[in-house]
Amino acid sequence: NLTVLDIDSMNVYRDLIQQYPELETCQRVKTNKGFHLYFKYDSSISSKIKALPSIDICNDGKFVIAPPSTYELKNGTLVTYEAFEGLMMDFPDYLKSIIFPKPAAKKNSVIY
Repeated sequence: NLTVLDIDSMNVYRDLIQQYPELETCQRVKTNKGFHLYFKYDSSISSKIKALPSIDICNDGKFVIAPPSTYELKNGTLVTYEAFEGLMMDFPDYLKSIIFPKPAAKKNSVIY
């Protein structure tokens, strides 16, 4: 099992790598629109579509196309998913806090 960060924009991917360069060392797959970043399975993470702009989380109940798969787009273009070797890392806590922010604590109001 894997937990996959599905990035559907090269601009978003480049911004993410610029901010967190260590992510470029993880197991990655080049997709038609961007990259999949593969992490060790984390049961505490829920699948989430549009977790962030152009980013989905694929975990339980979801799937991704794996390399070296090839498929044809509607316009006839062939797309091949290409794997880039890297580390199989734990899903970073800083990404968890960005994607799944904890709700702000409610302040108790006291009425006199």
